[in-house]
This record gives sequence, C-alpha cells and structure tokens, in this order.
Amino acid sequence: LTTVPCMSISRYLHQTQRKEFNLSSQVLIIEQAHRLSTKQGHQLLSIHSQCRNRSILLHDSKQPQSLQPGHFIKLLTDHGVSVE
Repeated sequence: LTTVPCMSISRYLHQTQRKEFNLSSQVLIIEQAHRLSTKQGHQLLSIHSQCRNRSILLHDSKQPQSLQPGHFIKLLTDHGVSVE
C-alpha cells in the first residue's frame, strides 16, 4: 500500500519555498486547476520546470474560476497548451 500526500496548492507552494521536502521525481496532480490564480500557476510551473517534474492539471471549464486575479488555464491555452 502506497500513501500519496494531499495538500492545498497554497501549502505546497509554501513548503517548497521553505524546502520542507524533496522536489525531485514528483508528479503533481492538481484537482480544480481552474481555481489557480496566474501567480500560483506561474510559481507551480517554475518550481516544476527547475526540478524537471511533471504536473497534471484537472479542471472543469463550467465551474467558477479563481477568486484571485488571473485565469491560469486560459493563459495556458492562449499560449498553445492543449486543454481537453
């Protein structure tokens, strides 16, 4: 049996800034990615590109967007990222 840690994106970003865990060889699955602000999405992708990790973003285009500034998923699609 394998345990998979779950946490909010805010907590994840905070812990990575404080270097509280090993960032190598991670696959991060983000549920409700449509809720990410542009700032959070940028921080997340910056961390993962530096560590050569992978991110899987799950979103529902019919759900309300982020309460914070920016629309991260739309920004990705505007720059050529395929979203289904």
